[in-house]
Amino acid sequence: MENKNKDIESKRIRDYRIFLNCTKTAFNNDISAGSDAKITSDEWTILFTLKNELGLSSDEYRTLLYLAIGNCELEKHDIDESIKKLRDNGIGFFKRSVQNIYIPDEIINMLREIKGINLAEKYTRRIIKCLDNRQINKIKKNHGIKEIERYEKIESIIKKGVSVRKILSDEIFNEDTKYYEKKKILYDIIENKLEIHLASYGRTIDERIDHLIAHFKNLDQDKNIGISRDGFEKMLLDLKKIKNMEKLVRTEFEIEPKVELTSETLLDYNIRPKDILYLIPLDDLKSFCIDKNISYRGKNIINSILSSYRESENIYIENYVLIATNDINGLKNNGIEIKSKDIGLVFENTTKAIFKRLSLNVNEELKKRINSKRDKADIILDLGNQEIIIIECKSSKKEYSKFTSVIRQVKSYAQIYIRNGFNIKGIIIVSGGFSDDFIHECNTFYDLKVTLIEAQTLINIYEEFKQSKLNVFPVTLFRHGLLQEDVIVKALKK
Repeated sequence: MENKNKDIESKRIRDYRIFLNCTKTAFNNDISAGSDAKITSDEWTILFTLKNELGLSSDEYRTLLYLAIGNCELEKHDIDESIKKLRDNGIGFFKRSVQNIYIPDEIINMLREIKGINLAEKYTRRIIKCLDNRQINKIKKNHGIKEIERYEKIESIIKKGVSVRKILSDEIFNEDTKYYEKKKILYDIIENKLEIHLASYGRTIDERIDHLIAHFKNLDQDKNIGISRDGFEKMLLDLKKIKNMEKLVRTEFEIEPKVELTSETLLDYNIRPKDILYLIPLDDLKSFCIDKNISYRGKNIINSILSSYRESENIYIENYVLIATNDINGLKNNGIEIKSKDIGLVFENTTKAIFKRLSLNVNEELKKRINSKRDKADIILDLGNQEIIIIECKSSKKEYSKFTSVIRQVKSYAQIYIRNGFNIKGIIIVSGGFSDDFIHECNTFYDLKVTLIEAQTLINIYEEFKQSKLNVFPVTLFRHGLLQEDVIVKALKK
């Protein structure tokens, strides 16, 4: 193997030779024993380990295997029989009407692990795009990439399958970069450039990378998309004005021309607003910001664009559980900045918005008129005929457990409204979750009807209500004790 590409260092050529010769040996060593040339499973395991230790990209790995083994004829299989095997083994689903094969995310993730791929390409792109030109050029030189423009270099690095772990642990650093400096650079990439706020960064470089990879993998399970679905749809319509934007999205995510690019369709493909924005070249994004009067200087341009399509009430409802559990870091990762001292009020206002969307009468005027300086009920549902329900909101990192304290509060509120001629039809306490002791004490308390609603339950009920034929949510479903979601959902479907 000769070094005809002067951009590739001699050390890298040596790595290629080592892997090439080891592969040739593994393939041909059975011939001397009178057997056919082949690579055993044990030898594949060793070669795969060698590939990782040498930092070979998936593209380099495939090329060197081809050079060592040659063009082996592949066994041919009938398409229908192959589809049947996929289906029978639970690997995929085939929809004959549209001739599509659907592979579950769990299988895709398993295949990535088998192939040694750390992350989906869309997340790899986010990481590489936040690197500076010097760091990208180091990766380019190490893997013989010839592209000149920054955007093309980034896409080539991704398509070649360069390991994210190898990039972050080794390839972006100079040989003389000290260990503590590497940790500092990684922290800056995660916290300031990617604007990801991890609960823990780990003590070592490997742990830091592990936490970052785990964060991206968890994003696929997270229902939050950073902006409301309406905001996503509006952003898509605006982005379609960028030249070749649709072609870029269809090519990258392999979406057929007959499939319309809507927010609903993209989310079905697990493609989110950030995935689209990171795909678009930086110069096009800058022009888009200028055209839309979006300020981005000194900020992350992706987050700046998302912020301009974010409608506070919808986005707070979509992140309601994080607000209820005081998850400041989780909110930051979704592009929402709320100070700790303000989260209680945001939780109250978002709860109020949800009850309004259940078409219940949230009477702000009545609350202002009756509440005193000492006793301030959070939300009043006016049922008419001088009947009300008092709602108390308690955001908490842990399961809420202060039953005696909150009952003293709401009983005091109830007395004020009773003195003003109102009939209390119930108390509702909303929180991220309740302790077992709290629920037990509530079940044995009969001075007032007290309904406990967990944040996730309230969101799920709201989503079910939107699909129902009801115009107003029936308050009779607010029964004493912890509200059972399945009971409510069943009632709404009748």
